[in-house]
Amino acid sequence: MSLSNQQRTIIDWFRYRIARTPDRPALYVKSGGQYNERTWADVGSLVLRAAHALDQWGVSAGDRVVLMSENRLEWIVCDLALQYLSAIHVPLHARLPASQVAEQIRHSGAMWVIVSGPEQLAKLQATRDRLPPDLPCLSFDDFDGLSPQRPIRNWSQWLPERLDSAEADRLNRHADRHVTPETLATILYTSGTSGGPKGVVLSQGNLASNAQATWPATGEREDDLKMGFLPLSHIFARSCDLYIWIVCGNRLALAESRESVLEDCQLIRPTWINSVPYFYDQLYQQVANLADPGQRLRQLLGGRMRYCQVGGAAIGKDTFDFFWKHGVPLYPGYGLTEASPVVSVSSLDRVCWGTVGQPPAGIQVRLANDGEILTRGPHVMQGYWRDQAATDQAIRDGWLHTGDLGAWNERGLLEIRGRKKELIVTATGQKIQPSRLETLLVQDPSIEQAFVTGDARGFPIALIFPARSTTDHCSTADPQTLQQRLRQRIDACLAELASHEQIRRFVLLPRPLSIEYGELTPKASMRRSQIANNWASLLESIVNSDPKPES
Repeated sequence: MSLSNQQRTIIDWFRYRIARTPDRPALYVKSGGQYNERTWADVGSLVLRAAHALDQWGVSAGDRVVLMSENRLEWIVCDLALQYLSAIHVPLHARLPASQVAEQIRHSGAMWVIVSGPEQLAKLQATRDRLPPDLPCLSFDDFDGLSPQRPIRNWSQWLPERLDSAEADRLNRHADRHVTPETLATILYTSGTSGGPKGVVLSQGNLASNAQATWPATGEREDDLKMGFLPLSHIFARSCDLYIWIVCGNRLALAESRESVLEDCQLIRPTWINSVPYFYDQLYQQVANLADPGQRLRQLLGGRMRYCQVGGAAIGKDTFDFFWKHGVPLYPGYGLTEASPVVSVSSLDRVCWGTVGQPPAGIQVRLANDGEILTRGPHVMQGYWRDQAATDQAIRDGWLHTGDLGAWNERGLLEIRGRKKELIVTATGQKIQPSRLETLLVQDPSIEQAFVTGDARGFPIALIFPARSTTDHCSTADPQTLQQRLRQRIDACLAELASHEQIRRFVLLPRPLSIEYGELTPKASMRRSQIANNWASLLESIVNSDPKPES
């Protein structure tokens, strides 16, 4: 398909896709243990019916509409229906605690709230004294057992069974007039690896241009079948699973849950998956010691996987090499919410461990004097919602300052060197990037999670959550044996690093770092300030313990 200047918004692309291939299979949703197929025409009909229902509910152009839901068919339908009406979709992460839900609803100025069911509705109930009492709510599922304190409707009762052609034409005419590249499409609250959440404002042009640029850069094809399981409330999945699916016109299968993704892969047999390093690391550790690890890896992913995209954090070399060795290619990429999100991607002729490829066409990238990655182009956000000062700080002379450090290698591929604000500086002025150490540590099967920070002198110290296999192996031994085993593994992981980059002290975490405690973002990136706050006393105990002898 030749790219067209006529497709400048997500709705343009969606309508183009329906007109071009109405009867082609598009979406697979699991129900009763089996995947059910929907064509592009089927999805289009659902979206128009939902747009009509939301319009009748009173949703209009520019209204902020919060959606609190897990991945499901209705999430996709609502997202596109809201865009049809030129409303502003504000998706909140399904696992967000009630207090943060209330904060983000208030900050966005939401006029409407849509929830998946009782679990999400209960969060509104728990914070009703902090929300407008007349805030209207719509629920996908029945809300039996709850006595809502606010107006609420049921999705199935509100959605019309069919839509006449005159109403469909009216909705399409509205989109023709009101959905432009400049139309604000969404506010996304970044969980943030440091500081509090900010509302990133993205336009139709931001989203459409980024999807259109990324698709040919990765080599995605119309005959690909994608497995989607990352939360659609996060820009990685929303763009790389959902919007590129529309632009490219291939097929998308939604995993029933994060826990069922491998089972679902074997059922639907996808060719493409987007995920974060944790997913691939866990697969590697699960099969690495089997008799035929490559065959088992391919079987777990359905047997047809040709492209595994990885983003959100650095992938370890052992995992990267293992996947490539066994015919399941891993392609690292780089992006951030403020860039819609893709800034750089790998492809078959430009992939190498430790790099994230090159910028797609139309996306400019340069490095500041201190190594910070700057990017400019139609993908750069409109700004932070109701925070002009932060917007002015982030975007200067049209360049988005990412806060990430980078370098170009000899092949012209971008390397990510860590976060600018996360650098540990020792008493002697030497600089250490903690994410580099963490990536090396979690490659070891003995270590599930590692958090590295600096002590008062800037020397690296760590919080370690050991893998279950390690704790099981040492269960009959005293705690000192476990400490000694992990000390040996940590030293082995970092053996090739300089002496000032060695972990001097570490302590074991009693539980894993989690999203529920605010320590991880939905894509499993660490929120460093929250981790440091939650485990302040444990970190203090490390500082006061005996250090590893200096070499």
